[in-house]
Amino acid sequence: MKLSRLIICCLFGSFLSFAPLLAQKLPLINALALSNGAHVVKATSSQQGQVINDTVIPVGAAEALLDGNLQKGWISATGQATQCVFVFELAETFLLKQIGFNNKQQPKNRSRSIKKVRIEFSSTSATSGYDVEYTLILEANAPIRLMGIQNIRTRWIKITIQSNYGHSALTSFNEIQAWGIPAKALSAINVTGTWQTAKGPISLIQEGNKVTGCYAQNKGHILNGEIQGRKLRFVWEEETTKKYGQVMMVINEEQNRMYGLWDQGKQFQEYGHWAFVKKSSEATKCPDLQKEGAAQTKKE
Repeated sequence: MKLSRLIICCLFGSFLSFAPLLAQKLPLINALALSNGAHVVKATSSQQGQVINDTVIPVGAAEALLDGNLQKGWISATGQATQCVFVFELAETFLLKQIGFNNKQQPKNRSRSIKKVRIEFSSTSATSGYDVEYTLILEANAPIRLMGIQNIRTRWIKITIQSNYGHSALTSFNEIQAWGIPAKALSAINVTGTWQTAKGPISLIQEGNKVTGCYAQNKGHILNGEIQGRKLRFVWEEETTKKYGQVMMVINEEQNRMYGLWDQGKQFQEYGHWAFVKKSSEATKCPDLQKEGAAQTKKE
């Protein structure tokens, strides 16, 4: 049986708090962040298509709702301002305690703000099992505010924009956050194997919490890799193109995919979204890994 709630509390300060204050007081994680392994499964209306594996997240893309950059944000396709549906997958199952939207607009775009939105939660799959539902009425042109929810266990979140504040062609908002704690204890992480990526197969070798690797495209190397919790950080470097950059990936609960951020020599001042899919637990031996640390000495 689906549990449904209609909440018109986002207009009243007694129900709300600003995200930074809550984040400081409680040991919570924003599960709906690219930097924490969330990704977009579905977006039925966007001015930009899906941007996995690009080095930049453009304004208007659904991924811009999760990138932590409040200067970007999502914009609907023209003429598809309502009944826009998003499905987001979290890196692991969470117990969610707070959820919120950044509805801030330029004053001239106030009518594009979300008004009525339905939020559904599933622990089953991206397409089924949505047994908890909230319907919110949001304040127009309002900054990020968080609403307490009932410790909801979930892996997938579905958002449906039902109305805006009067714009006939467009709806937009800047960010969605969902704060909570992992529902399960962290199991041992092992990323050794071959992973399919936008740069072709990448071979990773893990020893302790250190990771090295390589890929054939442009004689690529994975350097300075280190795992902390679910997060894998490393530097990629290519001999042929002389390009390099930083990467921060999050290993999912099943340890068969990784989603995260990568850049190209920008020190994460500008970054895109990257995806790894595990193809095999066998890793190819990589040559010349004595180059460990070389990429850290590079300068822009």
